Amino acid sequence: MRVATIVSGVGAIAVLGWLLFPTEEALIMRRLEHLVGVLNESSADSPFARDTYGDRVASFFSTGASIRFGDEVREIYGRDAVARFVSRWRRLDDLLDVTFLNMSFNFDRRLLIAQGKVAVHVNGSSPAGKAMEGRYFLDVVLRQLDGRWFVQELRTADQS
Repeated sequence: MRVATIVSGVGAIAVLGWLLFPTEEALIMRRLEHLVGVLNESSADSPFARDTYGDRVASFFSTGASIRFGDEVREIYGRDAVARFVSRWRRLDDLLDVTFLNMSFNFDRRLLIAQGKVAVHVNGSSPAGKAMEGRYFLDVVLRQLDGRWFVQELRTADQS
């Protein structure tokens, strides 16, 4: 009886710890979902507001981040470049709808790096002004700095 009580107590503590302290994957998913929430905000009606929007999006990226979205957009290096790209990309009343479909990650806990694949559905327009609608697959690398996850690399991936 006493052993059963101890085992039950340890099990309850383990479940409580699991609920109170989310896994790294859960933290990354929340961070990326928050990024998508910011991306989906309606665009601003002034250059200052678009710059602020660009800065908010860029805050999810590391200072040395790199982004590659295929052939129509040159590679972007650095958080400041991400902010400029995003603020120029959004036009007045340009609505963007990004929805996560699937995420999976592998971790290197020694280096505080996570690598994964993300599937998203996008409805909006590309930086070149072309309509974008459909499913897109992205390779993403995140780096943990000061306990928070930041996007280090973001690249379009094969559709498989």
